[in-house]
Amino acid sequence: GTQSVVKESYEMLLDSIRLAKKFIFIENQYFSTDFPATSTECQHQHDRTKAVLYSGATNRVGEVLMDRIKRAAFLKENFSAAYILPLGTEPGSFYPNARGAYCFEQALDDWWKANGIQSDRRDYFSFFFLANAVPVPTNMGGPGSAFYGIFTHTKATVVDDEIAYLGSANINDRSLDGDRDAEVGITVWNGSYPRLLREQLLKDHTGDAALPDTSRFTPSLRAIAEANAEELRQTMGISFPAGTVTNGSRTTQLFGMEGLLNHAPVGAAELKWPRSRVVAGGGGVDHFDWYVVPQALRHPRLHGLLFPWGRNIWGMPKMTNIAQIFSDEFNYLEEPALAQHGLGPVVEEGKPLFL
Repeated sequence: GTQSVVKESYEMLLDSIRLAKKFIFIENQYFSTDFPATSTECQHQHDRTKAVLYSGATNRVGEVLMDRIKRAAFLKENFSAAYILPLGTEPGSFYPNARGAYCFEQALDDWWKANGIQSDRRDYFSFFFLANAVPVPTNMGGPGSAFYGIFTHTKATVVDDEIAYLGSANINDRSLDGDRDAEVGITVWNGSYPRLLREQLLKDHTGDAALPDTSRFTPSLRAIAEANAEELRQTMGISFPAGTVTNGSRTTQLFGMEGLLNHAPVGAAELKWPRSRVVAGGGGVDHFDWYVVPQALRHPRLHGLLFPWGRNIWGMPKMTNIAQIFSDEFNYLEEPALAQHGLGPVVEEGKPLFL
């Protein structure tokens, strides 16, 4: 054991973001982190009695990342950051991720507007997710094409092709801020490894490692992701980052959040909860599902697996107080065995509910 809390992964992430000169590339299973937010939905994030979208996260990765993005936009620097996270996750991380990404994107958009920034926020910072579309044979619901999200479990950060971190640390409090999970990772400074790591990851995600342009990093990823999204829209009627699907003259939300997730619209969603989460890639090791479009116009020709994320895909992931206290689906306490009578987690005083 150790005499003190080990925080090397956390400190490395904060330092590398602060040192970034050209670009930041992060791929992580989680985005559960603390940052300033003033909107009705996202303010009071640490007060469970006042928050609409409560967050117990205290790690400052989001705050430091947001500060670097704001500085770049204000000074008109040639700088950008890209973050790949899962479209859908298993129950334990679904709400923290949806809340974190929703509020981070919204907070940046609000700041952009308040400060009269003329540039496109998405060129300075964008979330992305991984997904695929494949042909479906007749004996599996076809002929047609099927869409499914790909679960992201990577924990990697590359800065300026000069710093690389690869390890086990999620961007959440359990990994970064406290004495709960023990994490391990390596940090490489300089040499060819940071560039090679980024290229290998993006080769799989974009189909060609040469397509991303580090001189305009996030805009070049946006171009690839948006081209994939447009191909998906034309062939299967699925639109990202709007999160809609069109069948003939009818357009609805693709992914629904129903029941204990208090989200609107809910009734009209093509995929009801929890199937929506599973199709999005959040079925864990036990469940897989896809969304089939029979007789699709043609099979999508995608450049890799990259798509643009946006907060309209899931909408506002508001949870009722009953959901926070009693739902097994949203059990975020460190020791699930403490749950009583199968009703869900025990809320312990002074301990964050969402990790």
